[in-house]
Amino acid sequence: MKLDHDSMENEKNRQKDILIAEIRAAGYGSMVDLNENKQSDYVDAMDQIRESEQYQEQTQMQRQKQSMDSQIKTEKNQIEREKIQAQKDIANTQLQIAKENKNKYDSPQKNNNK
Repeated sequence: MKLDHDSMENEKNRQKDILIAEIRAAGYGSMVDLNENKQSDYVDAMDQIRESEQYQEQTQMQRQKQSMDSQIKTEKNQIEREKIQAQKDIANTQLQIAKENKNKYDSPQKNNNK
């Protein structure tokens, strides 16, 4: 499982590096308009990158990661709430037992010796 996880992380890093390289390469032609469409080639290249499947996958992975992180935090908070509630229940039970024991031993015992 660790090897699979490491492999997936390495693939994500490679995809990120490719995307960064594409953006940097698009920046080199930022002041040029070779296709004469009244828009710099940098903007054209960025539009192509945004439309690419790889970019879409990358952003989808980021959304999923954020969603999973949020879900994990929510579950951890729920577990903490349950732990606190369990501790309160135990404390209340111990308090009830202590009250009963105190009342049991504090009342005067009748001496039935006749």
